Amino acid sequence: MDAGALLIIGLFLVVFVGIVILGVQQGRSRAKFFDQLSQFGAQGEGTSRTMTVGAHQVRTVYHPGGKNQPSSLSLITSVSSPGSFTLAREGSADRFFEGLGLEGKIKSNDPAFDERVHVVSDDDAFASAYFSSPKKREAVMKLLDSGWARIELGEEGLKVVRIPFQPKEGLTVDFIRDSLPPIAALAEELPQGLPFVAPSGLSQKQFQQLFFAAVGVMVVLIFCSSMTGIIGAPLDSGAFFLESIRFGVLGAGAFMLVVAAALKGKSWFVTGIVQSAFVAVMIFPLGGWAIANWANSHNDTGPATTRWAVVLDKHEYHGRNSSGYYLHVQSWRPGRSIESLKVDWRTYSKVVPKTWAVTITTKPGYLHHEWVVDYKLAPLPVPGG
Repeated sequence: MDAGALLIIGLFLVVFVGIVILGVQQGRSRAKFFDQLSQFGAQGEGTSRTMTVGAHQVRTVYHPGGKNQPSSLSLITSVSSPGSFTLAREGSADRFFEGLGLEGKIKSNDPAFDERVHVVSDDDAFASAYFSSPKKREAVMKLLDSGWARIELGEEGLKVVRIPFQPKEGLTVDFIRDSLPPIAALAEELPQGLPFVAPSGLSQKQFQQLFFAAVGVMVVLIFCSSMTGIIGAPLDSGAFFLESIRFGVLGAGAFMLVVAAALKGKSWFVTGIVQSAFVAVMIFPLGGWAIANWANSHNDTGPATTRWAVVLDKHEYHGRNSSGYYLHVQSWRPGRSIESLKVDWRTYSKVVPKTWAVTITTKPGYLHHEWVVDYKLAPLPVPGG
């Protein structure tokens, strides 16, 4: 084994040991942090502890985070509420869209408070009545000023969230202790007897359901596109995709205008627009490609031509979430030396370049992109056989 290989192995081991040591240290720091909660009567084990403040039980929920999700700490107390909301500090995006009159603003009777926070709710009357209480507003600001990022009232109860959150060596639990009285204040004396006025148009819950349905459609489209072979596909798949993007961009633009009109005035306008933009960016380019691909083949009335070509080479591609297998054959089109044909793994594994050939039938394409009608692969005849 040469020195270069030993160096690579050594570096790998150093990184691996470093990751293990870091994980152990984080685990110890996390355990020490949550063990401190026993100082004021917390019950439980690990990161799940329960504390008592007045008539309320407050429990901790810790998520260490992951690849695409930051770590977080939540304090939750059960409470039966006739309404729901989510509150965070007012962001620049909220101020911008409020200024344009696109995002709605749920207001208390305190302009200074309203300038600092943004409340999202489908029950404006409940949220306005809730934050009309000076006691509630004071409790909210204490929690935000102590580092909590979000306050929620809903099916889980009253929840405050600190994100990101990673317990470090020497971190005390004083901020949790100081947060318990404001949490208790927010969980008490909720507005009662207010008439519920159903939101016009979509509610946030309905919108979320549509969003997750759209994400499901997106996953199916991506899966189907990755499984598509060469039959029915244009030979110049890359160029064809770039040309089809313009249809996707137009569709995405129209979609976003419709969404903006539907969400105008909602207190969760920014959240809805961001989620819709994600869907538009992911779905419409694929959708535009699928529609253009269908039109190119389905509407093609041109003649079919059958050709024979030798397989010159092959290569495989392995990405993060997908793989592709391609055969390179002699091109019959002017100005080109090879054509790349996408095949499945079974076909790819048995084909030996320069000893196999393809018999391929194509048509010119409704959008002038030649596409594959059918193909067959077979070994070349053995000379003298």
